[in-house]
Amino acid sequence: MSHNHESARLNRWIWTAMEQGLLELHLYAPASRSTVNIEPRVLRSNTLLKLTISGHYDIDVDSDGEDSDDEDIDESLDVFFPALKSLSLMVALDIESYPRIIHACPVLEELTIRNGDFSDMGPLWGGTVVEHASIKRLVIATHVPDHIDYYLLLEYFQNACQTVRFQAPSLVYLDYSSLVFRKYDVGDLDSLVEARLSLKLWRSTSHYDYDDDYYYDCSGSLCDDDDPSPPIFGDVTCLVAVIRNITTLHLSPDSLEVSPPSIYL
Repeated sequence: MSHNHESARLNRWIWTAMEQGLLELHLYAPASRSTVNIEPRVLRSNTLLKLTISGHYDIDVDSDGEDSDDEDIDESLDVFFPALKSLSLMVALDIESYPRIIHACPVLEELTIRNGDFSDMGPLWGGTVVEHASIKRLVIATHVPDHIDYYLLLEYFQNACQTVRFQAPSLVYLDYSSLVFRKYDVGDLDSLVEARLSLKLWRSTSHYDYDDDYYYDCSGSLCDDDDPSPPIFGDVTCLVAVIRNITTLHLSPDSLEVSPPSIYL
C-alpha cells in the first residue's frame, strides 16, 4: 500500500471515530518508512475530552487562523476541539503548528508536549510558545542529549536562539525539561504552586567558562586554538522570577548550574 493510500485510510478512520462522539482518543504511529499525514479537517470533535497523538505523524495546520479571536475559532481553524481538556503531543510537527493546535482547544486544562521520544525523528522544538488562559498543568520535555557537538547539531543551536514564551495565568503545575534558550518571555504565574525544572546549558562550564581562551570537546579533549569556541548563553531570570508563589520546587542537578543565585533564596 502506498504512503498516500495509507494516510487516506487513516484519515477516514479518524473521521469515522470522531463522528461517534468519542470522549477519549489515542493515536500512535510506530516507526515506519514514512510519516503519516493527518488532515486537519478530521481533527474536529464537539465531545472529545482527551487526545493523545504520538509517533510518526504530521499535521499540516492551516495558518489562516493563527491570529483569530477565540469566538471565531471554529470558523477560522480546521482543527477544533471546543470541549477538549487534555492534550498530549509527542510528534514531529512544524514549530508553528503547536500554538495553532493549542489555540484550537479553548478550554484546555492539561497540555503535554514531549520531544525526542523517538530517536529516528531528530531534534524537535515544540513547546517554545504556550499561550493559553485555561491551562492548569503544563509538561514540556525536550530531548536533552548528554553531549552537544555544535558542528553536527547546528539545528539545536539555531533553534535555541529563539525566545520561549509562556503565557498561562491559570497554571498550577509546571514540569519543564529543556536545554536553555536565549531568552524567556513569561507572563504572571501567580497561580503556580509546584514546578519541576530540568534545564541544561549547551556547554557545561565544567568544560570552559567565559574567560577561557580554550575549551574542551564532549570527550574531554582540548580543542584546537583555531576552532571557534561555542558561546555560553541563556537567561532564565524571567522564568525564575515568576515562580515566586510556589510551595514546591524540584530542581535537577544541571539546573543548579543554569539558575541565577536568586533561585536559592
